[in-house]
Amino acid sequence: FQKTRGNPLFVIELLESLVKRKIIQYSLRKRRWVWDDAEVSGEEIAENVLHLLTTKMTALPPGTLEALKVASCFGSQISHLTVELLCKSPCYEGLKVALDEAIQEGFLERVRSSEQTFDMTSAKFRHDKIREAAYGRIGANERVRYHHDIGMALYSNIPGFDADANVMLFTTVGQLNRGISLILEYPSEMRISIAEMNCKAGMKAIECSNFESAYKYLKAGIMLLPDGSWNYHQTLCVELYSLLSRAAYALGILDDAFQASKMIIENIKMIEDKLDIYTLYIKILFAQDDAVKAFNTCRWVLRRLGENVPPPEVVEDIGVHATVKTTYSMYIGFSTSELLGMEESKNPIHIAIMNFYRELIFVSFKVITKQLIYYYICRWAQYNSTNGFCRHTPECLASFACALNDWFDFSRESYKIGKVAVDLMKKYDVVSDCAPFVYLAVYSTV
Repeated sequence: FQKTRGNPLFVIELLESLVKRKIIQYSLRKRRWVWDDAEVSGEEIAENVLHLLTTKMTALPPGTLEALKVASCFGSQISHLTVELLCKSPCYEGLKVALDEAIQEGFLERVRSSEQTFDMTSAKFRHDKIREAAYGRIGANERVRYHHDIGMALYSNIPGFDADANVMLFTTVGQLNRGISLILEYPSEMRISIAEMNCKAGMKAIECSNFESAYKYLKAGIMLLPDGSWNYHQTLCVELYSLLSRAAYALGILDDAFQASKMIIENIKMIEDKLDIYTLYIKILFAQDDAVKAFNTCRWVLRRLGENVPPPEVVEDIGVHATVKTTYSMYIGFSTSELLGMEESKNPIHIAIMNFYRELIFVSFKVITKQLIYYYICRWAQYNSTNGFCRHTPECLASFACALNDWFDFSRESYKIGKVAVDLMKKYDVVSDCAPFVYLAVYSTV
């Protein structure tokens, strides 16, 4: 206990070390293990298990030790597919055999799922301390090169494993990114190729809501972009920066989210090509407590799309009461079935305008008075009636129902329009997108 402090792994490793050095031996005559207490006490034993394991590894054959070092670069486990890919590279062709030797030595253990055969077994370190000791055998100044070489070996062999390319994507990109300082010296074509892999990995991570990993992949992908990429690889640049903006926004890294979205806005000329990023940009501004700029940006985008929305000071002169009444007259003549049967607009510009009206209303609560908000809601509802219903219509009608009920106290008419909003969510299959707002507006306000 004085030597191990009760650490189970340390106890096992210490005993194995003492047996191998014949300090503890089994006596056939006495039928038990025997040792000399004085000799054991006099042994210079490592103060911690990490040092003991490192010492033990020193005695391994070079190939076995190298295999442990390679395996340690992947964390606690190295998959069979990773081993198969690495074995295709001349530098690692003996990896599988060496890993088997490491298993026999007790450093690793086999891990096999129900779908795997014995030959497809993955290898797992028996303890985190063993993995730590193996990784510690790689010099600090060698680790970047180590991960780089492993990543490039996987990268060069992935095309031969098309069916498993997605499975190996994260593993390969993870290794390459840890050697990114060396990849930055590569020709532009190679850097673009690896940047595309990071973009794909980031996209898949976002689909799994793993925004932290996505953020790292996308930052690495952007770092790899050579000079002039906005001119020659614009599509890739837009994907990387837009995905980074989404991931950073989800993580609350608002400065990075803002800069990434701003980069796209500044480098893309056509307004139609950056509508999605403008939507996120407005949300980021609002999250940064810059509601005024978010509100003005909404108005600016709408104006660029052909929808001239007057500023609040002009609205006061127009008159809110007349606008609410005019909008009401556009809907009151239709029955519920007629409203539900309205033709859906497929025009992307019309849908975009409806979306930016939506953003305008949401950010306006921090900028203008309730009466002015009602005006913009009515403008939204008027545009919806004139240009056709779409997936943003449920929120539009729910908002208008609230305004109508509050302004004129038309509870029956307001509920009719609100009920249409609820039914349209199901028709357009947007329940998951807008149900909280629509239900709150209709059932608690109308």
